[in-house]
Amino acid sequence: MLQLSVLLLIPLFLLSMGSFVEYKVIYHFTQENQVEYGILVERVDRIFGNGSMLFNLTTGNLNQSIYMPSSLVLDNFTSPHYFLWVPRPGEREIYRGIRFTLLNETDGLFVYMGQQELDGISVVQYLFVNSSGVPSREVFIQVGNNGQIVSEVTYTLISSNLVDQHDTLSLPNLSQCTDCISGSIHISPSGLYRSLDTLIIGLGVISTITILLLRKKKLNVLPFSSQL
Repeated sequence: MLQLSVLLLIPLFLLSMGSFVEYKVIYHFTQENQVEYGILVERVDRIFGNGSMLFNLTTGNLNQSIYMPSSLVLDNFTSPHYFLWVPRPGEREIYRGIRFTLLNETDGLFVYMGQQELDGISVVQYLFVNSSGVPSREVFIQVGNNGQIVSEVTYTLISSNLVDQHDTLSLPNLSQCTDCISGSIHISPSGLYRSLDTLIIGLGVISTITILLLRKKKLNVLPFSSQL
């Protein structure tokens, strides 16, 4: 039985300028028996008085030793839908673009599950959140309409100054991709959309964007970008 304290409903940590999370990403495409490795970094870039923020998203493909151009993602500051941080770990339900339900608490981690259907394809997400609110791990399992697993994506935390204030970014030495998609991403409550034919698979994206690789509508973009 879950032992939930009222204190868990109060944010123990708050985001601030420069807050960051860094993850190693493993993509396993089961049908092709292909594995890709990536890196993902999110860093708070700007905070606005209306409760929103912009965070810098940088992704890299370790197989090809390249970075994608960085983007700025618009999100909610106190309760992000996309930045990988949960303000009140231990709540029975959280909302991050989709609804997550707390399954259990194991080895000091709160385990959440969320699920959604997209064009007949089921995507199941698991969040393993530590007491700081930063997910130590996030897993996506994509199941085709034939019931078989199509792909599995795992994010594993490398470092975050939300977990340890002394942590600093230590990015691998990769080349900048000169002909990849650039720009800034505007995520609104109505959702995020991108055309499949413009995606570069396996480069690493934030959780909701990973799910929305399956969608086939247009992405809204802001007219500026930023580099780490």
